[in-house]
Order: sequence, then structure tokens, then C-alpha cells
Amino acid sequence: MNTIRREQEQLLNEAKSHNWITKREYEFLLCQHPRYSTFYMLPKVHKDLENPPGRPIISGNDSITEPASKFVDYFIKPFVADLPSYIQDTTQVLKKIEQIGNIGSCIMATMDVESLYSNIVHNEGLEALKHYLSSRPEHLMPPSDFIVQLTEWTLKNNIFLFQDILYRQEKGTAMGACFAPNYANLFLGLWEERYIFSHVNPFKDKILWWGRYIDDVILMFSGSEKELVDFHVYVNSLNENLKFSLDYDLHTINFLDLRISKDNEGFLHTSIFRKSTDRNTLLHANSFHPPWLIDNIPFGQIQRLRRICDSDQDFQYQSLDMQRRFQQRGYQTKTLVQAHNRAQSLERKSLLQSRPNRVSTQKPYFVTHYSKEAVQIKHIIKKNWNIIECDPTLREIFTEPPGISFRRAPTLKDRLVRSHLPAPKRETWLRQPKGNFPCGNCNYCENIAKTDKFMDVFSNKTYTINSFINCNSTHVVYRLECTCGCFYIGLTKRRLRDRVAEHRYAIRTGNMNYPMAKHYIDAKHGSDSTLRVVGIEAVRLDARGGDIIKRLKQRETYWIYSLRATSHRGLNEDFDLSPFL
Repeated sequence: MNTIRREQEQLLNEAKSHNWITKREYEFLLCQHPRYSTFYMLPKVHKDLENPPGRPIISGNDSITEPASKFVDYFIKPFVADLPSYIQDTTQVLKKIEQIGNIGSCIMATMDVESLYSNIVHNEGLEALKHYLSSRPEHLMPPSDFIVQLTEWTLKNNIFLFQDILYRQEKGTAMGACFAPNYANLFLGLWEERYIFSHVNPFKDKILWWGRYIDDVILMFSGSEKELVDFHVYVNSLNENLKFSLDYDLHTINFLDLRISKDNEGFLHTSIFRKSTDRNTLLHANSFHPPWLIDNIPFGQIQRLRRICDSDQDFQYQSLDMQRRFQQRGYQTKTLVQAHNRAQSLERKSLLQSRPNRVSTQKPYFVTHYSKEAVQIKHIIKKNWNIIECDPTLREIFTEPPGISFRRAPTLKDRLVRSHLPAPKRETWLRQPKGNFPCGNCNYCENIAKTDKFMDVFSNKTYTINSFINCNSTHVVYRLECTCGCFYIGLTKRRLRDRVAEHRYAIRTGNMNYPMAKHYIDAKHGSDSTLRVVGIEAVRLDARGGDIIKRLKQRETYWIYSLRATSHRGLNEDFDLSPFL
């Protein structure tokens, strides 16, 4: 990691010295407390329900390369939409089909690039970036060469953990990196420019339409079946790292969530497509989400059917099936009928039109987790907004009341599922005990309580100490306890005994800046030897690393709040929420 850090600093310092990046961009790109990425796999149940293959994912949240990945993605993303084969979504496919109309005797086919992300050779991917970035005006900052260099550094330093062993990805880009989809799109875009849309392609005149959604290709081919198979052989011979699968049919194909069929006259028709492994995973009506969100989900899904189904008869059939699915998830018939009638009244052509981008405004938004108190929160803010309007400074900043938005509340999945699972630990016959212990070899052992639990003085709830803590432990959240029942919650990144020494010295010297020392003086408790210290949590990072000081402050705030250390008997004046921002 140190070598990677030095390379990063050298690259960024050069960019900063040439004014290629601003100070703010420099600070964004230089991740101060990186974590190792972690590798896991998602089962592809749509391929095989009983023995699904895995989709390799590298979770790079807070990794040293994550900021660079976001930075690069910002600059390469605009080029993707200009690719001749680019498909943004299902609606764009529908519009293209409307435009094509009749394909006559053309064969419909789909192709899939096998393991695209992990098969892009670095040099070839970087060549594609250079090709497209070369069209940028030279005066734009940062220079295209720097973007390519930053991409190369990101690709070559994809370090990740699996079973607590570090690996480096030598080929391809991580599925999970921010720039991966657009990087892969541009790589295939250059490949298509050279071998599909150019005269090098001996089958170029046979291609009525070649469209691509990342690694999924839809093809309208005017040749024979044999020529289509030969074309498939051709595309698989161009790059040893690119292999395409092929599915074709004279009458029906499936692409994304579309079933595309051709009638006897050659006209194309569309309907909804669901994989055989699909299950009814619609959000349950009793799910803990805002009622207005749940009430609008049926309309959104049935409107989607209205857009996809090109015949009224098919729409009616698919809508009834969709309503049945919603009923299985607890939705009321009245809500579903209203959603159907509302969607049916819409013109399908209008649903295929691109919506104008919303004009961004400076309107402030208050965003918080959804809860049972959501309506009350909205009411309180609106009712008391006049307080802001009466303030001469704040009313200039907040010129209008804020919009109020809710994010999803934490779920059981959020609590239980982790992307990183440590390797199983070997059990030994000599286990380290859990609790708070004196080390037996320092002047402050008399203050350190020997205990494996501590009590909340307000609720009498007992907490178990889940780690080993003694005088020499570092990164500890501790509780100072006075004989009268008053207490103080603090933290230390140094040895616990060093922090205890400071508190005892503050008591002896009457340092009023220390809450416990002030209490001793005000209450005339006398000797500092009566001070009792309990280490309640030793903060440790997992193998991925990260910002341990931030984590330490978060845990201190948690315990100050949980033990009500700012209330009567608690000597903490306040708690700091900034570590959570």
C-alpha cells in the first residue's frame, strides 16, 4: 500500500504543480485513510437456479482507487452516449424498433460478451480511452494524458482482499469500479469502429442494426443462417480475449426485458420478457416505506407495460398478470384498478418520447431516514420555518422552504450482510479473556477496574465488554467513574494508562478543563486514587483497514448517547456528530 500511495502522490503532485487539477480535486483524489477492496461473488440465478455460476464483484468503497475511478468516469462518460451502437435503456430499443418498422426476412439475434470486464487487456482499454479523449479541446483541464495516466494507475493498483489474503488484479477492470461500465463501453466502441462498422467487416452490408447495452448485443441480420454463423465466427476471431455467445431465431428473441417478435409480413412487435428463474419480488405492500411510494409502484409498473406492449390486447393480458402479482404482495384491488385505468389512458407514443432534463434549482432539501415520525417531521419543519425566515443571515441562505425527502431506513440485510467475510480463525486452547483488566505492571493499575461488564446508571442495564482491554490497550473508549456515581465517557488513541495519568494529574493540579477534575474539585472528593476507570470498548478495524480515529470518535459518540452521559450524573457536556458526516 505504501508503494501505491507514493505513486499516487507523485502523479497528483505533478498534476497540481502544472495546475491540471485544483486544490479541491487534489484533496478529493488523495484518499487519506483507504481501505482494501474486497472480493465476493453474486450467484447468477438467471443462468442456473440450482447450481448458479458466480459473478465476480470487487467492492472498492473507500479504497485508495475509488476517488480516481469516480474522477475518470466523469470525463469519459459523455463519449459513451455518442457511440453508434449505444443503447441507454429499454425505451431507446423500443424507439429504434419503431424507427426500423419492417425488417423483412432479416434474422433477429442477440450476442453476449463473455466476462467482458475481466478480459479487457490494460493496453487495449487505455488505447480506447486515448482514442476518444483525443477529441477533447486541448485547453480543457485536466489534460487527456493525465486522465489516461490516472486510469492506468487505477487499473494496475486494484488490490483486494479475499480470505484475508491480498491479491492484485493483473488483467481487466474490477466489476464494481465506478468507471468500469463506461470504460468497457469505450473499449468495445473502438473495437466496433474498427471491425463492425468499417469495411474490414465482410458482413457489414448484412447488418441492418447492431445495438449494444454494455456487453449485450442485439442484431438484425439480413443474410442467411449460415452467414450469421460465419459472422459469429468472424467476431470471435478478432480478439483472443473477446468471445461472444450467439442466440438467434427467425421469429422471436429476448433482449433486456423485451420479447421481440416478427410477424409474417416482417413487422416487429414487443412484449414484456421475464426469465424463467424470476420470482415475484415486488415490494410488499406492508413494507416499511412511505405510503405514497407504495401506492405509486403499481402505476409505475403498469405504465412500463403500456410502454413495452405494442398491442392493446397484449397490454390488457400483461396488466392482469401484473395485478395478480401485486395482489400476491398484499396490494388492494382498488389501488391496482386505478393504476391500470390511469396507465391505459396514456398514449403509448408519448411514453416513448424522451423527457426533458429537469432544470436544477438551488432549493434546499432536508433528507433523513424514513420513520414512523416522517409526517410529524414534515409538519414540524413547515410549522417552524418562520424561525429561519426571521433570522437575517439564514433567510439569505434559505430563500425558500426546503423540500423534504426520505431515504430508505436500514434493513435486516444492511445489518446482517457483509461484502467482506474474514477467514475462519483457528481456535487455540488458550483464549484471551474479554473484559477490562489491570496490567499488573504500572502505577495506574489501582484505578483500572477488573470487570467483564458495566452498568447504565439510569436504566440499570448491564453491558458486556466484548474485547480484551488493559492499561496498555490503545484506541479505547473508556468510562471514568467517581465514588458518588458521576461518570465521564472519553476516548484515547494512546495507551489507556497514559490517558488515566493525564486525568489523575488534572485532578491533583485542579485543571478545570477536565470535566472529572472539575467535578472532584467542586465536590471536594480529595485523592485521585479513588478514580475508577473501565475500558468499555477497544476499537479495532478489520483486515480492510480504514480511518480508525473516525471509527473511535463514532463509538465514543455512541456510548455518550447510549449511556446518557450528558444528563444528570453524566459529566460530558455534549457529543459530536461530525464523525458520522
